[in-house]
Amino acid sequence: MSLKFISLAGIVISLTACASKSTLPVTAESIRPEKSNPTNEKVVVAPSFDSVITEKYWKLIELRGQPVLNAPEKSREEHFILKTLNNKIIGYGGCNSFTGSYELLSGNRIRFSKLASTMMACVNSNYEQEFLRMFESVDSYGLKGDTLSLSKARMAPSARFQVVYFK
Repeated sequence: MSLKFISLAGIVISLTACASKSTLPVTAESIRPEKSNPTNEKVVVAPSFDSVITEKYWKLIELRGQPVLNAPEKSREEHFILKTLNNKIIGYGGCNSFTGSYELLSGNRIRFSKLASTMMACVNSNYEQEFLRMFESVDSYGLKGDTLSLSKARMAPSARFQVVYFK
């Protein structure tokens, strides 16, 4: 009987210890231990600008200064998403899906590389080739509200995108 009681008590203590672990608040020191905080003040680390443009659905609204109108017969719109995992870009060009890599650099600079797309034959793909070539030529980005601009050498935007939030 005492052996069963000791075994049962050991299990209860083990489970209680696992369930009572406290969660420590995240501070700048726990994220970046090299930074000291002698007053032990709570420090809120703001998200980087990069996180403002990644993991969002960016719908094409303007290409080379011309508004992009989505025809009612189209089932999908031109768009892209910058995935943080492996710095991957995925998107749709109007007929074909595409993928590639991107790199965010200091000074709101961006570089796209290794773009590849499916090769479906498309009848009405007015913007697709120009849209995909645009990614190869741009090198900077700007954000104003929910509008992202991609430009070459800080000139007039090559393309503008509107973020789409899903419910």
